[in-house]
Amino acid sequence: MPSKDRGAVGITEEFRTAYAQLCEPAVARPELSPTRLAMACTRVLPVAGASISMFTAPMIWIPVGASDGAAMIAERLQFTVAQGPCIDAHHTGQRVMATEPVIAQRWPIFHERLIMGVISVALSLSLPLADAPAILRAHAFSADRTLDDTAHDIVSGAMSPYRLTQDSNA
Repeated sequence: MPSKDRGAVGITEEFRTAYAQLCEPAVARPELSPTRLAMACTRVLPVAGASISMFTAPMIWIPVGASDGAAMIAERLQFTVAQGPCIDAHHTGQRVMATEPVIAQRWPIFHERLIMGVISVALSLSLPLADAPAILRAHAFSADRTLDDTAHDIVSGAMSPYRLTQDSNA
C-alpha cells in the first residue's frame, strides 16, 4: 500500500524498492519485467491491479504485463469491446482515473462485461506509455531536472503526461 507521507524518499524510490522486492522466481526472469513493473505499481499506487500494454498503431495493441489475472482480463476486455480507460488514455494522451460508477457511465459495454466476469473495480488509472522512457529522459534533460523529479511530478499529478508529448513534438 502506498505511503501517505512519502517524505524525502519519494515515490520513485518507493517504486524501485517495491520492484526490487519482487524477486521470487515466478517473476524474476527478464522477460517478465513488465509483470514485475505492474505488480510494483500496485504496491506504490492506490490501485488493486495494474497492467501494461503497448500501442504500435491506433488500434494495434500488445499486452505485456499485468499484476494479476483480474488486471490481465480487464486489460484484454477493453480491446475486445473497443472501449475503456486504457483506450481513452491512448487516444487523449491524458491519464484516466475512474471509479466503478464512472466506468459504468463512460464505458457501459466494458463495464457490463467486466461485471459479468466478476472482476471488482474500485479505481482505474490508465497512462499512455508509448516511448515513455525516452520522452521522460528528454523532458528531464531539457528542463534541467532529474529524471526522478520529472517522474514524481507526473505520478503526483503536478505535471500532465500530455505535456511530455507536446514538449517532445516541439
